[in-house]
Amino acid sequence: MRLSRSILTVVLGAPLLAVAGWAFARALEAPPASPDRQGPRVTTVSAVQRRSLAGANEIAARYVGAGGCAAAACHGDASSANSPSWKNSYSRWIGQRDPHSIAYSVLKSETSKRILWLLDGGQGDPQAEKNQPWSNAAPHRDNRCLTCHSITPDAHTQLPESLLADGVSCEGCHGPADSWIASHTTVGWLADGAKRYQFVGQGAGVGRDNRAATADARMRNTKDPVSRANLCVRCHVGGPDRDVNHDLIAAGHPRLNFEYHAFMANLPRHWNDELDRERLQIEPQSTAAKPADYEARLWAIGQAASAQAALQLLEQRVNRTVQTQPAQLPEEIASERGWRHGAIAPAWPELAEYSCYACHHDIKGPRITSSDPQTRRRPLGSLPWGTWYFSEVQSKLFSAEGAGLPALGAMVEPVRKAMEKPVAQPKEVAAQLLGDGDSTATQRSRPYQKRVALADVERWLAALSELPPPESWDEATQRYLALNALTKSHRKLAGQYAKLDYGAIERDLEEIRKRLQFEPGYQSPGHLNFDGLKQLHERLFKVRELLQP
Repeated sequence: MRLSRSILTVVLGAPLLAVAGWAFARALEAPPASPDRQGPRVTTVSAVQRRSLAGANEIAARYVGAGGCAAAACHGDASSANSPSWKNSYSRWIGQRDPHSIAYSVLKSETSKRILWLLDGGQGDPQAEKNQPWSNAAPHRDNRCLTCHSITPDAHTQLPESLLADGVSCEGCHGPADSWIASHTTVGWLADGAKRYQFVGQGAGVGRDNRAATADARMRNTKDPVSRANLCVRCHVGGPDRDVNHDLIAAGHPRLNFEYHAFMANLPRHWNDELDRERLQIEPQSTAAKPADYEARLWAIGQAASAQAALQLLEQRVNRTVQTQPAQLPEEIASERGWRHGAIAPAWPELAEYSCYACHHDIKGPRITSSDPQTRRRPLGSLPWGTWYFSEVQSKLFSAEGAGLPALGAMVEPVRKAMEKPVAQPKEVAAQLLGDGDSTATQRSRPYQKRVALADVERWLAALSELPPPESWDEATQRYLALNALTKSHRKLAGQYAKLDYGAIERDLEEIRKRLQFEPGYQSPGHLNFDGLKQLHERLFKVRELLQP
């Protein structure tokens, strides 16, 4: 089941078309682009649009760049690994090759150029190389790419390359620094406590309105795990101006599969993780032992934040299809510096909402889904929706006793029914997202913030034990990720009273991880079939059984 050998089974035999100091930093501007490199669909900007762009330029002036943080006396001290975490945070961030630090540079690669060229329909360029017609594509100057691959806050704002070159650098997560770069060096900064931070709520600061979204000029709260999760999902799940849709995936961009706990475990640290764990205590000033429920809470927080973001993204995709009002910006604006603001085209059905491997799989081999009407999970002729962010694992979490996510859980199933009809109707989906009121599911739901006890972990493990065999790689992988996080917290919460062989459990989990890994060079699980998923289910069930009290 490899992508290079896959077939679009909905239209058998048809090819898949893949067309589908900081004052210094401000003074630098990228040189103007030559006229022949301008976007082909330049339009006149109305007075309303000029005001919008003017507001975006005001926001651009608030960024100071990573150079304003990297001095040795600030966050760039590389003299000793034993320095306080804040003192060498930039040095560690850049020295450990944090993936965010190279996010902009990858846009200049041939792969990125080819993706953008295909995304725009493979239009010819007389100046391009004959054997590489995408050679003049400029993803590093396209805000459809820059909104996630740099600190660019939205599709309207332009920043000079001197600020973009550091990728998703300090201000990409901590926020534009102009208003707090001076005050955060003073003694009074620490005395302000939590007041010095702005909590990042779901959907905040993701481009709905530049001026409104950035009215709070405080530093963003990355120390709180919920606030931090809401920052991560803006790009790693998607949102306004940040949509890895099926057109982009077909052009070659990797599919987005975000899982907060796993990402945080693998991300190089440029902060003090132990202090962050302490902040999860109910009493902020508590001197009690480090919280043992950190892994389970991070998993639950991430599942809720990702689901909220995915619902919000679906809402925007639906609105692009059903709304009759013209977009705020014209289809495309090309600036005097060559920046492009390509609008995200409406598309329905948006195939990125569904399981990739429902269509992209080998013709031969046994079917994974059940043909038994009693066990069939969706109507015949429909595609499985939300297999990553709304799998059966999340359904168990959202409906679990004491989970505190009833609004989110109550919204998912009606949306699923609307999306999994043989022909999903965008207006019906929009109505389900809106529900009975005038607020969306993401506005009515709340983040997961409660502490996790051993009883909670065991309740979740028992719920996972009730699940039938997975029907997809997505479902199997979500079960593995849940067990991985819950096992770590179970071990710490049970403490000396546990008589379990956690070493054996972790070895089983490692074997499961290896089974789920893709083969080198592929983006699909070619080795997994119906029998393989059944074997994985049995192994996962064994792990859950070992963890039961």
